[in-house]
Amino acid sequence: MTGPATTGPTTGAAVPKDRTNPGGRENSPQWSRLPDAPDPTPRRPNGLAARIPVRIRRKLGDNALAYLFLAAGLACFALFSWYPLVRGVILSFQQVNFVTDPYWVGTENYDSLFADPLFWTAWKNTLVFTGIALVLGFAVPFVLAVFLNELRALKGFFRIAV
Repeated sequence: MTGPATTGPTTGAAVPKDRTNPGGRENSPQWSRLPDAPDPTPRRPNGLAARIPVRIRRKLGDNALAYLFLAAGLACFALFSWYPLVRGVILSFQQVNFVTDPYWVGTENYDSLFADPLFWTAWKNTLVFTGIALVLGFAVPFVLAVFLNELRALKGFFRIAV
């Protein structure tokens, strides 16, 4: 190194001046904090990440926020849908009277249910009601819509009215 020493830009300490680097920047504190150049050899991930293809890892990273928002909705759905369903199935195998603690009875509840003649009457009534509701709720309006669509003279009126 040749030449006189100069003061550094931030510390005021003497920094030797270099002819190849007239400003002496690589010796100053502010330039020494810059990160080194990235390593040209790509690093391979370890463990589970090594088995997931790069394309999928990149896609998961790009959509992480969307997955977070979906997780909140899924948690609410699970809380208000799946939990009562699972709890109901568990309770169906227990004897519950709301005074004492429930106790396990196994399939006794189902045995008494299938032995009751009113259960089969209720099933028949439910199937009849569902069949009538489907016919009146879907088939009749569909046939009526096709019929009204075929009327050439009143086609515009029915489109406006509906």
